[in-house]
Amino acid sequence: MKNTIITCGKSFFLLSLLFLASCVKQEEISSQTDTLSDFLVSIPGKDSCAIKQSIIRIHGDLGKYEQFFEKHDAQIGILSDGSKKDGEERISAYYKPPKSETKSSYSNLASAIRVNGFNLFSSLTPKDERLVKDMFGGNISFSVSGEDSATKATQDHYSLYSPAILRIAAPQYMPRTGNSPICYYQDFVVRWNADRNNENGVLIIVRWMGSMLFGKDYSFQVCHTVRVPDNGQTVLDESMFEGIPDTAYCHLFLVRGNLEDFEIDQIDYQLLTETHDLINFVLVRNIVKTSLL
Repeated sequence: MKNTIITCGKSFFLLSLLFLASCVKQEEISSQTDTLSDFLVSIPGKDSCAIKQSIIRIHGDLGKYEQFFEKHDAQIGILSDGSKKDGEERISAYYKPPKSETKSSYSNLASAIRVNGFNLFSSLTPKDERLVKDMFGGNISFSVSGEDSATKATQDHYSLYSPAILRIAAPQYMPRTGNSPICYYQDFVVRWNADRNNENGVLIIVRWMGSMLFGKDYSFQVCHTVRVPDNGQTVLDESMFEGIPDTAYCHLFLVRGNLEDFEIDQIDYQLLTETHDLINFVLVRNIVKTSLL
């Protein structure tokens, strides 16, 4: 299995979209143990983290998602962001124009782009958001009118499968309180709603940004990424938590999507559709099980 470590700041497009969430640090507890349901969490001593620098680690082959590492002149796509505790989602369509475009040419091309026949590149109304949401889980078409000086109205059509909107089923936030779940680093089970028509698999990303439940925060961060079949369940290998200390606040991202590249008027475009969900959790390594009285 390929194992790539990237210690520089390079990241791909999905990661730049996903890493917007932050943890709220809880009140620091000075005692050495904190009772949590039917087990005890051992609070780590001072400076328990063995890793002293930020790393990004990719486990295995990312498949089609590797193309997110590649540079493109422009991007057109739709997005479903489900990173909210209350289950709400943000639906959007976006157009990232080439850097060479002027404000005028940007407006002209944005108005010529259609997704399933609709022009979505302006502020979306609730009706527009429903239209975009309905595009997930089926084939969608993109059309772009070229501005070639010879033809003036060249029309190009492209289509691709848009995977179903993704939702994390486990782990989940604590019932009633809404607190982040406490997750043991071994036999870490992740469940989600499977999409059997998605051939690209699901990206699972574990990221720690230095926040701790107990003690002082750290100034560096760790990120692990792996691609798994889109079958609705997997058990994460312990290597997905390497470099992350005990009682660290972490983010768990699940991502699936699809993309195609095309060229029009000598501009390299990327069409993409992407859906992701997020849950924050506390990683624990040392626990002592107790008997319920």
